[in-house]
Amino acid sequence: EVSWVLHGFQAICSVPSLECPQRISNQIASLAKQVRWGVPLAALDLLQGARRAKVLGFGRQSAMALVRHGATGRDAIRAAAPGRLAKWIGSTRAEALLAALSQIFRAPSHPLEPTHRKLGRKLGIEDLLARLAKASSDDYPIALALLLEKEHEWIVTATGAPWILLCLGARCVRIRAVASPEGDAIGKEQLQAILAQNHEAADESVVVVVARTGFDSAAKAVGQSQPGVALMEHAALVEAVLRRLAGAASCDEVFDWLAEPGDSELERIPGEWSYALARTLEPA
Repeated sequence: EVSWVLHGFQAICSVPSLECPQRISNQIASLAKQVRWGVPLAALDLLQGARRAKVLGFGRQSAMALVRHGATGRDAIRAAAPGRLAKWIGSTRAEALLAALSQIFRAPSHPLEPTHRKLGRKLGIEDLLARLAKASSDDYPIALALLLEKEHEWIVTATGAPWILLCLGARCVRIRAVASPEGDAIGKEQLQAILAQNHEAADESVVVVVARTGFDSAAKAVGQSQPGVALMEHAALVEAVLRRLAGAASCDEVFDWLAEPGDSELERIPGEWSYALARTLEPA
């Protein structure tokens, strides 16, 4: 019940007209998840992934046991001796956990993907969306730039893959496009390495890190603490661009959403949702 209340409060804070900073609603959303699952941030992805992978007998108590021993990530779990892991959570659970490890930390498909394909077909960009979904780490920034170029009001400049400069008038954001070849969510260490790279920014432009497979909870916490940084799931960016191309939101509105620091929220994207547009929009 407390989690439900917090989630509702976060939804209210995400209403654009209230002008509540995105970082505030990000923090409330994180708290709501921790309350719902009954574990700290460090164990959220492990417990959620284990549930998705249907690891028999693995629940909150098992997750907390691994928290106490600092073994909540894939590498830390693999590094633990099988005997120690069995001692912490039981031999049956340990075997099941290790067997499902590759599935646990793999990012799940986004529920909006089928809708995006349908709307993309009506807008005449279905092939480009398919390319983005399957693009290699090297091709993903190129394909993403092509998607952004479908909107002619802003200017898209490749400043050296995987960085993209997006400008609308005098305002600019620098986009870093990341596609994990393993299909895992971007982790804390990987995000820190990205933010430490020299992206040749000569101004105070917001840095937008777009990840095709999203970010894990630890990475989101890092991103939310960094000024001038926005973390964005691929599906969220596609949703925003599709709304703009369908005429449901202005270019200024979408750019404002892009440039808001924090973990970019779908609820803040202006315009109608893609599933409504896919039902009503006439084919291109």
